[in-house]
Amino acid sequence: MHSQIFIFFILFIFNVSLNSQSLLDELNAENSKQPDTIFTEATFKSTRIINGQSVETLGKKGMNLIISHRFGNINSGGHQFYGLDQSSIRLGLEYGLTNRIDIGIGRSRELELVDSYIKLKLLRQSSGALVMPVSLTWYSSMTLTAQKWVHPTLYYSFIDRFSYIHELIVARKFNEKLSMQLVPGLIHMNLTETAKDKNILPYVGFAGRYKILNRISLSAEYYWVYPGFTKAKIYDPFSFGVDIETGGHVFQLHFSNSRGMNERIMIPENHNSWKKGDFGFGFNIIRHFNLKRN
Repeated sequence: MHSQIFIFFILFIFNVSLNSQSLLDELNAENSKQPDTIFTEATFKSTRIINGQSVETLGKKGMNLIISHRFGNINSGGHQFYGLDQSSIRLGLEYGLTNRIDIGIGRSRELELVDSYIKLKLLRQSSGALVMPVSLTWYSSMTLTAQKWVHPTLYYSFIDRFSYIHELIVARKFNEKLSMQLVPGLIHMNLTETAKDKNILPYVGFAGRYKILNRISLSAEYYWVYPGFTKAKIYDPFSFGVDIETGGHVFQLHFSNSRGMNERIMIPENHNSWKKGDFGFGFNIIRHFNLKRN
């Protein structure tokens, strides 16, 4: 009797095990049919469009060395070789702390400006199991104007040298050729040029990239600055050019009516008008390093 109960118990356990394995196989087969999440790569080829930031971050232990050069206005004439006799430079270095967080620092000749910043990737465009139509990046920068005061006899505090920039960058890669982004932002200057100028200056940036060859693309950016916040006449920065990727380098050649290579100069200090011919040639050389060990 006991042997029959034992045999029945063994058969019962074996049957349950077979049914459980069959159910597990069905669940695995069903899960394998579910699509994976596919994240969009290379919305833009670099962390910068031309003068402004792109939605891209470097990734963990990625590093960019950026050499930016701006020449004078073409309408300066042949006497100054159509702006090529004048030049301004910015040296920048940025590093990926994580796959979503970048930090950077730069030094510009204009205003002897030192800038530092952080970028945080909030959302990534994706398809498949998780659909996210856009990528979203937050950018914050703090700048220090190291140039000597124009009126040294007046009293200025050290904090007057600082300005702050905040942007929310929203981008979408529509296909393998076309990418676009929208950049609402604001600049806060601790010290303005006149008492009638407001400390906060809001703006909205627009940028796009169109790939024409495997390693060559066209790019453009435009920043609409909210009027009435400055006493001096300023113009909206507009730039366009071509990006050439060579693997470890990205060469950006462009024309712009802004000599500023940071938002602090590019937006509130831009007194150049395209209609008057106040635009010049410039370039960025971006060298990428991957510091990860295989």
